[in-house]
Amino acid sequence: MARPHFPNLDAIAELPDSEVRFYAIVGAVISLTSALEHRVVDIFQRALAISEEQAAAMLLGIRASSIQRDLALTAMTFKVSQKPELAAEWQQLAARIVAATGQRGERNVVGHNPVSAHMEMSGAIGGAPIGALPIGGGPVWEFFVHIPPERLAGDKPPRAVDFQTLMTAAKTLIALIKDLGSFLNRLSHGAQ
Repeated sequence: MARPHFPNLDAIAELPDSEVRFYAIVGAVISLTSALEHRVVDIFQRALAISEEQAAAMLLGIRASSIQRDLALTAMTFKVSQKPELAAEWQQLAARIVAATGQRGERNVVGHNPVSAHMEMSGAIGGAPIGALPIGGGPVWEFFVHIPPERLAGDKPPRAVDFQTLMTAAKTLIALIKDLGSFLNRLSHGAQ
């Protein structure tokens, strides 16, 4: 599989417009999660020692990506079960993959809920005359995505993600994709 492109997170953080910056990080998280989900075929293919075409045909006929993921993770768990030096590392990677692609992952929140905004005035000084503009200030917009409480099933707590949460998620996804690539390369080159 082709190596995924990793967005320049520093460039995103430096964007001057907070709305553009927020949508850029949303796009980065969605793209990185998609790259991770595409690696599921690689995991399945390497676990079963079949061609990429065979693995794709078997997995991609299944509509639910969570089932595709779980089948691939189970196949790899079985493959490395007799290799303790790889099994422990794989279990950690598998848990990270589920956390990133599951219902509690940031991609799930931003992919299924609209962006919201909150505006506050900055630089306001108490006692300013009515109608006077705040010194050095103006509106400051904060953008976020949240799951409305009425849309949560059961006892799940409300969930909101802001720019910093998504930046952390993007960094975590990049590290996970790199770690997974390294694991799959070692598996293919002698650790079988």
